Amino acid sequence: TLRLGRSTWCAAAASGVEVAADFFAFTGGSSVLIAHGMASSPVRKGPATLWTWEVLRDRAYLASQNLMNAGAEVVLLEPTAWHGADTVAALREEAAQAVSTAIPGSRVHALLV
Repeated sequence: TLRLGRSTWCAAAASGVEVAADFFAFTGGSSVLIAHGMASSPVRKGPATLWTWEVLRDRAYLASQNLMNAGAEVVLLEPTAWHGADTVAALREEAAQAVSTAIPGSRVHALLV
């Protein structure tokens, strides 16, 4: 796991990627590595966006705290449903609102769904 974690962080930092996704946040382990790597990237200019998902609310809150401790600006999005065009549209709208009102100078915006 140490090698996987280092590889994940290095890929996020070296690639200069602007948007990334972590499909299973759990308590934020890999999300934190990705967010910190994106924030540390010498290649990327401007803020990055990390999408991550967690179904269990208590784990989502813990993941959001861990992401904030790593320096990411976190927005917790709580959809009323987990599928459908209306849900996708609502998430896009909430995400756009979150990024547009981000704290100036923030390097990573983490959107936790």
